[in-house]
Amino acid sequence: MLKYRTALLLLLTLVFMNVNAQDGSSSTYLNVRGISELDMEALPGATATLYEGNVRVSSVRTGANGTFSFRLEVNRQYTIEISKEGLVSKRISFNTTMPDEEKGIWTNEFSIGLVKFCDGVDYSILDEPVDIVEFDTRRREFVSNKEYVSRMRPEIENVLMDYETCMLDKYDAALRNADQSYVRKNYQEAISGYKAALEIYPDEKVPGRRIAEIEALIANERKTGEAFDHAIAQADALFEKQNFSEALARYKEASAMKPGEAYPKQKITEAQEAYSRQQTEFKEQRAREDAYNLALAKAGTAYTKMDYGMAQEYYQTAADIKPSEVLPKMRLEEIHEILEKKAAEEARIKETDGAYRSAIAEAEALTKNGQYNAAKEKYAYALTIKPAEAYPKTKMTEIDRTIEAHARAEENAKKTALEKEYQSVLTEADKFFQAKDYEGAKAAYAKALEVKPSESFPRQRINAIENTVIAEQAARLNALEEEYKTAITAANAALSQKNYEQARISLQKALEYKPDDPYALNKLTETDFLIAEQVNNQQIRQLQDEQYKDAIAAADQHLEGKEFDGARKQYQKAMQIKSGDAYAQKMLKQIEEILLAEKAARQLEQKLAYSAAMTAGVEALTQKNYEEAGTAFRQALAIRPDDVSATQKLHEIEQVVSSEAERLIAEREKKHKFDEAVTRGDYMFEEKDYFGAKLAYEGALRFIPAEPYPRQKIEEINRIIAEQDQLLQERQAVENAYQTALTYAGKYYEAKEYASSREEYVRAISIKPEETYARERLEDVEELIQAREKEQAEAAKRADAYAATINTANNLYNKKAYQDARNSYNLALQIIPGDAYAKEQIAGIDRILTASSRLQSSGTEAQSPALVKTEPDKLDFSSELEKDNYFEELRKNYPDGITLEIYREEYKETLRYIVIRNDVVNEFRKIRFLTFGGEQYSVNGKPITGMYFYSQIKQREGEQLKEIVMQ
Repeated sequence: MLKYRTALLLLLTLVFMNVNAQDGSSSTYLNVRGISELDMEALPGATATLYEGNVRVSSVRTGANGTFSFRLEVNRQYTIEISKEGLVSKRISFNTTMPDEEKGIWTNEFSIGLVKFCDGVDYSILDEPVDIVEFDTRRREFVSNKEYVSRMRPEIENVLMDYETCMLDKYDAALRNADQSYVRKNYQEAISGYKAALEIYPDEKVPGRRIAEIEALIANERKTGEAFDHAIAQADALFEKQNFSEALARYKEASAMKPGEAYPKQKITEAQEAYSRQQTEFKEQRAREDAYNLALAKAGTAYTKMDYGMAQEYYQTAADIKPSEVLPKMRLEEIHEILEKKAAEEARIKETDGAYRSAIAEAEALTKNGQYNAAKEKYAYALTIKPAEAYPKTKMTEIDRTIEAHARAEENAKKTALEKEYQSVLTEADKFFQAKDYEGAKAAYAKALEVKPSESFPRQRINAIENTVIAEQAARLNALEEEYKTAITAANAALSQKNYEQARISLQKALEYKPDDPYALNKLTETDFLIAEQVNNQQIRQLQDEQYKDAIAAADQHLEGKEFDGARKQYQKAMQIKSGDAYAQKMLKQIEEILLAEKAARQLEQKLAYSAAMTAGVEALTQKNYEEAGTAFRQALAIRPDDVSATQKLHEIEQVVSSEAERLIAEREKKHKFDEAVTRGDYMFEEKDYFGAKLAYEGALRFIPAEPYPRQKIEEINRIIAEQDQLLQERQAVENAYQTALTYAGKYYEAKEYASSREEYVRAISIKPEETYARERLEDVEELIQAREKEQAEAAKRADAYAATINTANNLYNKKAYQDARNSYNLALQIIPGDAYAKEQIAGIDRILTASSRLQSSGTEAQSPALVKTEPDKLDFSSELEKDNYFEELRKNYPDGITLEIYREEYKETLRYIVIRNDVVNEFRKIRFLTFGGEQYSVNGKPITGMYFYSQIKQREGEQLKEIVMQ
């Protein structure tokens, strides 16, 4: 029942909070904020969809706290649907209709809980909204529609009862299947079953306890083979990673644990063969690496000298050796692009010159032929080819002047012809006007205006003509109007005296003066209608008198025979003939009084019968005589079919009868299941299957919790299990300590911390002296410790030799004896192949020697065999071209990445960073003044902040950093 009520709360409870309108708001709308929940907890990741009518407006995902919000415009009908996969969707409706005087922003907050699906439950009622929210004008807030919620509640309660029953059945079935698997000792299947039960009811304790018990049993049964399996797993993992030497050691450990096993021996052979192949491949790879590096170095030198053909050949050699390397391919693409750009630029210049000359020649030919606009277009086209050329601009200016002179001459000729035409038309119009031919004169003056619209004289003449014509027409119309008015006056006088024939004569006379006059025509029609009406009215009055008499006679006859409906219809018919007839009104009132008296008598009879039936039903219900009570309440419903009280009483009787029957059936079923569980528990207890017996007794208590016998047996079983567990724990403690020592020993071994590994193997031997595995492993560790000590001694000798060689090389480098320093760095590489520092120093020396050689070849005296400068050149460019050439030289002479040049003087130190990234070159400088400790930062000669400086010179992933000390 508690679960049912909780689910009902989740499904029905909608918590609302309203905020009143804000004064002064310029717009009016409703802001709704919702929280989606599942099992009284916030539900993130649900979908909230807003519909206006049946049209989808928008959709949002709920956040981590389950919230969502929508803005709803007023005077609309909205529906919000909350959904998520695996859950039953719910909807809530909002009617935002509100009075016009309500203004501002309104807020409505609510929470809405979803439930999970359960097969077999009919959720179709949830296709309807669970609530309708609308504006309450009295409370001035948005509230739930109570009538709608009351109607939906019983439907939703039925859904939840079905849902709870469905989930309980699934839980019992999962628990029962898991218990059976537990009894059969099918532990993994049992754990899956108990976990399935927990997914249905996570708060139930029994499935969790069962899982813990099973896991304890599995742990106790796992006594042998773990160390072997662990060693094999480690060895296989190392073999997979191609760490064959370590894998070989692990396989030997596993073989020592189980000498009869064939798998470790087979893998030992495979690991030895793989290790041998690996060494051979390593040597071949190193040879390829050397060839690759040599080709790359030669290619870089050729590339720096812009000998792109030679550079292309060496980069192709490097790419053939290592097809997967990016640098050779990138350089080959760059060289290809450089050569293509060079060829394309030469072709472009040649094509541009040809197109320009062709356009100029065409423009000059068009100018000679007088085709000035076409010539201008050609000169303009020539400018698009060479915008800096002055000749096309000069020629276009000359053409504009020529076109302007032609246009002025044409305009003067047009003005002369227009004046001549105007004077000719005006002379003709004056002749018509003098002859009083006003139509001809008006047309001629209008033609003159078409020739010269701005002239005022023709327009004055036209106005004078129109005024003269209007005056003549007005005089004629006034005479006719007087005659018309006289006839109309006579007709109206005759109509007022109802002398319709005389009026008709006067109206016909008026129509002679104005044949289509609507007033006279309407009056004539009205007069004809009045003449006809005089004749018809006499006939109608005679007919109505006869119909009235017939209706009254028929009504009186029906009344005498107590046929009240027939009498009422005839009296009403008489009232329609003579509205307000006193006799008919009197008789209708008398009929209504008779009918009301009869209806009151029938209602009193039904009320008494209803009260008697309800009283008898209540008395029978009090005495629990449900059959007699049901008969009485059904009699009451026959009298009042929609009576709520009788319907509720019948519903109560049905629920009581149904609940009582269900209770008796449930009790019998529980007793039967209880007896079965106790019998099963007793049998298992006799067989000493204590865990199975305990499950059976606990299952019996689920059916009849108050029975003492199962509890007594459970307590007895708990005592027996506790005694057994004590013995197991003591043995397990020793085993755990031993396995812990082995585990740590193995971890230290893998980490190559052999001294710590030795201590753990000694500890394992002290815990279980009879075991041989730890002793054998201890011997292997002792051998490795001795080998490491020997290797460390040899490494120390190499390190001393390397340090001495590097120190010698650094001293030579500082003395600027670069070639001797280079030889010493090469000796260091022979001691420690691949040493990054030695390689970088050699590369720096090569750049210094190359730069020095370039200076000597250009005739510049060098201060020493190497490039020696106390400070870099200042960045002071006289033009953009000079600046572009400077950075182009940097791009040619420095590699991609970061090159640091250090210049030291007596009072300051300059760090010059040449940064080349994505073919973009920047020069950053930091000057540190040694006397007062100040620092300056710049990029390309412009000052910057220290923060920006350090963010740009920071080495990025995969980027080369080269450092050269210049002084």
